[in-house]
Amino acid sequence: MANQDIFISYSRQDIEVVDKICKHLEANGITYFRDIFDIAISNIFPQTLADGILSSKLVLFIASQHSFASNYTSKEVTFAYQNHITILPLAVDDTPMPTRYSFMFSDVQCLSLTNTPIQRLMEDIKKVLSEHNDTNQPAQQIHVAQPKMSVAKKGVSLKGVVAIILATVIIVAALGVGAYYFLADKTTTTEITYNSADEYYHITGSRKLTYDDIKGLSNRELRIMRNEIYARHGYIFQDAMLRDHFLQKPWYTPQTKNVALSSIEQYNVLFIKSYEQQ
Repeated sequence: MANQDIFISYSRQDIEVVDKICKHLEANGITYFRDIFDIAISNIFPQTLADGILSSKLVLFIASQHSFASNYTSKEVTFAYQNHITILPLAVDDTPMPTRYSFMFSDVQCLSLTNTPIQRLMEDIKKVLSEHNDTNQPAQQIHVAQPKMSVAKKGVSLKGVVAIILATVIIVAALGVGAYYFLADKTTTTEITYNSADEYYHITGSRKLTYDDIKGLSNRELRIMRNEIYARHGYIFQDAMLRDHFLQKPWYTPQTKNVALSSIEQYNVLFIKSYEQQ
């Protein structure tokens, strides 16, 4: 049974337009699941996203130049498609749809924010939801995708997917907070420019971050921000560039590969990571 009306699949680079859409969804009484803001720090990111999709009546795919290039949105839409979840694409720019999406949405009329008033789009979404409640089928007028491909046809059974998720839960539960060790960078091909001003622990170590804290930061800056949390605990970086970067800091003393993060630090590691490479 669905816990909310909509799962929103989008790229963080479209967050401003998504914020606008969410305000209109709320004003129209439409409930939604929106990744990081609905993920408790104790949960496993991929599992929670999968649960969010499966517990929604439909997936609202924010189609854009950024989302087409995002691995996260690709995985979310594919997972929904394979599990027969209704998908409603909403274009927010004029970027042509890539072939892989054209195949999945071959019978879909993509809604567009560029040439349709947003309140009209809300009415279309409510109509799809209403017909879902009545028949559990997509609305014919909007031609929402109703995929026929199952996970089993791709060579992976649903039981197999569940088993993998459960195994991941058990492993992380056994490791405890130490599991966040795997979110510290170990290798990279991106050069980091040294900057004595790029220190963020005064906020990352004291409170949960918000979008305003990271808005405008480059991937390089986000990566430094995330890894500084580990560096503050004396984490020994395998990556030479990260190691050399933090050795420039008078407070950094490399001493361990096993760090215990506070709940706030754990949250911020996941939060920052979710905005990198989108």
